[in-house]
Amino acid sequence: MEVNKTPQLGRDNLDWMNDGACSDPSVDPELFFPSQGGQSAAAIKLCGACIVRQVCQEYALKRPYLSGVWGATTERQRKVLRKGIAGK
Repeated sequence: MEVNKTPQLGRDNLDWMNDGACSDPSVDPELFFPSQGGQSAAAIKLCGACIVRQVCQEYALKRPYLSGVWGATTERQRKVLRKGIAGK
């Protein structure tokens, strides 16, 4: 029997965050919060290979107040995605 290991976004369940590439102690958290005009490419690259990227992105899309890189997207990219979702 195969168990589904895809992280699920629950209302109160944030356990998926423990599985994120960003939770590795060797990763500098500042990488995900570049200064205005700073580079976010390294964070996006790390997120791109992360097993919780999709659920992380969904989490951030539902919370417009979040800053930084979440689910391989910047704040600006998520704003565009939200507009596209709202227009459907």
